[in-house]
Amino acid sequence: MAVSNQTRRQASRASARLAEQRIAETRKRILDLQEQTEQAFEYEDRLAELSRRQSELEDSLYLTTNQNSHALGATPMTMLNVPSRQLDV
Repeated sequence: MAVSNQTRRQASRASARLAEQRIAETRKRILDLQEQTEQAFEYEDRLAELSRRQSELEDSLYLTTNQNSHALGATPMTMLNVPSRQLDV
């Protein structure tokens, strides 16, 4: 059965309307996301505080690891000429 030209035109118009709706929705989402990116991060201070604390803990663990190596009579990592933070300890 052949599809009439009128049916093709109707399908084409419906497809164009759908595409226009999707474009409008996408533009609205872009504007919403741009607005969000311009806002301050509400947990910025807390994140900075926790990052500092994490660094303190990592430094403490690093010192503890070196102290334990010395107690066991092991060669310090600095004498091995290998950056200790790159080793999987």
